Amino acid sequence: MGKEERLLKRFIEEELDITALFESGGAYHLSDIVERCFLQTSNARTILTCLFSSLVPTFDFNHLLAKISSSNERKTFLTFLLHHLLSRNFSLQAFVSKTACSSYLIQQLAPLVKEVTLTKLWHGLSLTDKIKTLGFCYKNYEEGTFFLSQIARKNPIFKKFCDYIDRGLIDRAALFDWAANYSSLSKSQFALFFAQQKREIKTKISQMHSELENQYSVQISVAKLSKFVSIFGLYGFQLPAEEASPNQQLLNYLHAFQEHPKVDKLVLAMPTRSRELEKLPWLSSMLSCLSLLLHYQNRPDMAMKDYPIFVFDQSEPKIFQKNSTYIKKLNTLHKASIIHLGSKELISLAKKLSIEKMVVTAPDGHFGYGGARNAIFLIAPVLHALFQKHGPACIAKALSTPEKELHMLFKQVICSENALTVHMGEDDLWEPPATLIADSLFAHYNKNDYFFRMGSCIGRETTQVHGSFDIGSLLYDCRSVYAQFAWSEKQTLTGMRAALTKPKICLNLPCGNEEAHLQPQKTTIFDYRRCAYHLSGWRYPTGEIPTSRFTGITHFLRAHNPYVLGLQLTEELLRPIEYSTTPLVWNRHQEPFSSLQEAIDYIVDEKITKSMQEQFWRNLEEYLSEQRVTTATVLQDLIDLDIEKEFLDQRLLDPTTCLYEKELQNLKSYIKELVQQAKEYKEFAMTVLAEMKKGKNPKIAIDLAKMAVEKNYQRPIESMPFAHTLYLVCLSVGAGGFQEALRGCFPKALIPHA
Repeated sequence: MGKEERLLKRFIEEELDITALFESGGAYHLSDIVERCFLQTSNARTILTCLFSSLVPTFDFNHLLAKISSSNERKTFLTFLLHHLLSRNFSLQAFVSKTACSSYLIQQLAPLVKEVTLTKLWHGLSLTDKIKTLGFCYKNYEEGTFFLSQIARKNPIFKKFCDYIDRGLIDRAALFDWAANYSSLSKSQFALFFAQQKREIKTKISQMHSELENQYSVQISVAKLSKFVSIFGLYGFQLPAEEASPNQQLLNYLHAFQEHPKVDKLVLAMPTRSRELEKLPWLSSMLSCLSLLLHYQNRPDMAMKDYPIFVFDQSEPKIFQKNSTYIKKLNTLHKASIIHLGSKELISLAKKLSIEKMVVTAPDGHFGYGGARNAIFLIAPVLHALFQKHGPACIAKALSTPEKELHMLFKQVICSENALTVHMGEDDLWEPPATLIADSLFAHYNKNDYFFRMGSCIGRETTQVHGSFDIGSLLYDCRSVYAQFAWSEKQTLTGMRAALTKPKICLNLPCGNEEAHLQPQKTTIFDYRRCAYHLSGWRYPTGEIPTSRFTGITHFLRAHNPYVLGLQLTEELLRPIEYSTTPLVWNRHQEPFSSLQEAIDYIVDEKITKSMQEQFWRNLEEYLSEQRVTTATVLQDLIDLDIEKEFLDQRLLDPTTCLYEKELQNLKSYIKELVQQAKEYKEFAMTVLAEMKKGKNPKIAIDLAKMAVEKNYQRPIESMPFAHTLYLVCLSVGAGGFQEALRGCFPKALIPHA
C-alpha cells in the first residue's frame, strides 16, 4: 500500500463511524464520505480500494478489478460505481461481509461488461459465493440481477431454481434469507433447500384449493390447480382494483385457463432505436414466454418459428448490424422467427399503406415516439397476417402486393371489429414467462371489444424533471437528480410499455406523449398477470470518472431536460386521463369504440376537431396562469432566480467549492442557457395565446408567435428546446394537425372526410 492509500485509508477510518453508519441506514453518511475522499485524491481506484477495505477489511477491491481485462470496462465500472455511491442508491447489506460486498459489486458490474467478462467473474466464485450472490441479487433486484442470472442459468444446479424464481413460484428473497444462516454451502445443501421450496409450493396449492372450496362451489382438481400455478406462479401478481376478491379473480382465470385459447391472433412487436439488443432483456424474455406457451398448448403442429416477433429498428448502421447478428443468433438457437426491419423498409411500407405521415413524425426524418408506436400498431398486424401465409418472406410480400389488395388487408386486420391484438414490447423490459398466456387469455375474452389494457411493471421510473430545474437542489445536492432512476418495487401502470391493445393511433408529436387515448372497454372480465421488470440502466454521465458530485452533471442535464420536459409539458397540457378537461375529446366518448375505423371516423369529425382545439387553448391559458404547479411555474421560478446569489451562497456554505470551480462554472453557464430557454418558451406561449385571443385562426396565431420569437432571438425555433416542444403541441392539437395528418393518411376508403 502506497503513501497516498495509507493516508486516505486513515482519513476514511477517522471519518467513518461504522456503528453510526449501520444504525442510521448509512446511505447519506457514506455518500458524504465518498465525496470528501475527493479532497484527498482524484484517483478513483484508490478511493474505492480504501473505502471498501475500511468497511470490510477482508475484501480486496483491487483483486476484483484485476479480473476485468478491458481497460474501457474498468473505467466504465469505476465511473458507474462512484456515481452510484454518490447518489446514495445501494443496499447497506452490501457491506456486512466480504461475500456480500462482492455480491453487490458484481451485481453493479453485470450490465456494464461483456458476457465473457461476467462469465469469467462468475466462474471465479466459490459455490458458496455463487449461491449467496444469486440470493443477494434476487432479493435486491436491480438491472444487474437479470444479466447475472442469465449466466447462472448455464449451470444445471441453478437453471431450474432461477426458472422457479422467474415464474413466481418461489419468493425472490427466499434464497438470500436461507443462505444468510450458513458460512459455507454445498450442492447437497442447496438441493435440500430447493426440495423444501417445492414442498412449500405444494402446501400453498393445497391451501389455495381448500380456500376455493370453502368460498365457492369450485369444480377444479388439485392437479389442474397445480398446473395453473406451475405456469402463473404464486408471487408478484398485479390484480386490478375491482370488486371481485383475489380468489374470485383466480377462479375466473382458472376456468378461462382450461379453454386453451389460441395466441395466433396476438401480434408481438417492439420498436427500438440506437440500443444494442443483446444487452437488453425483452427479446430473450419473450422467447421464454413462447417456450412456456408451446409447452402449455401441447400442439405438435405449432413451433417457435410459427410465432413471429417483429423488431422495428431505427438504429444507425453499426448498431443495426449488431442487432441483426444477435437476432440471427437467437433465431438459429431457438428456431424462432424474429423479423428485423429497418427504417427504409418501414417507411416504404408506410408509404404503400398511405400512413407515412403517422409514422415519420419527427423533424429529423425519424419516427419519433408517436411515429414509432404508430408503426407498431399499423404495420406489424399487416406483416403478421402476411406471415401466416408467407413466413419470413412477409416483408417482400408486403412490398410487392398491389396497393388496393394491401389496403383491403389493412382494413381487415387493423380497422375492423375483428382486428388483431398487439402486444407492445419495450427493449429494456423483462417479461414474466406466463405473459403470452395471460395476454392470450385476456385478448380471447375481450376479442369482441375494441380494448386497451395498460402495461404493469416495477423497476425504473425515468420521466421526472422538476428536481433538475431546482437550482438549490443542483448546487447543494445534485445527487438527487439521479434518484428517479433508482430501482423501485412500486407497481406502476404504464400507458404503452407492455400494453395489450387492438390497433390504435398515437398523436403525431415527436416529443413522445405516451397517452392512453381510445377508451378501453368498460368492464374487464379478469386480468390475472404478473408485473414486468423495467431494467433500463442508470443515466449517469459516462464521459469521465467523477472527482466530485458535479462531474458530468451539466452534460447530463443538457440532454435530459428537453426530453423529459417535453413529455411532462405534453402531459400537463393534454391531461389524457382527466376526462372533463382533456382536449383529447375521444377519451370522453360515452361508449367504447367498436374498432379503429369508428375511432378515426369520430376523431376526424369537424365538430370534434373544433372541440379539441377550444379545450386545448383553455388548458394553455390555465397552464400559464400559475393556478397549478406545472413546468410553466417551475420555468418561471427559474427565470426569477438570482443565479449569482445562489452560487455565492454555495461558496459560503461549502469552503471546498474552490476545488471544483471549473465544474461549477460549467453548471452556471448551463443554468443561464436554461433560463434563456425558459424565456424563449414563455415568450412563445404568451404570444401565441395573445394572438388567439385576438380571434386569429390557430395556424396563423402559431405562425405569428413563431416568427416573433425567432425574430427576437435571431434563430429558428427548432434551436429552442422548450419553445419548440410547445410549438409542436400547439400545431398538432391546438391547430388540429392530428386530424389533418389523419385525413392525409390511410386508404381513402377509411377516411370519410378525405
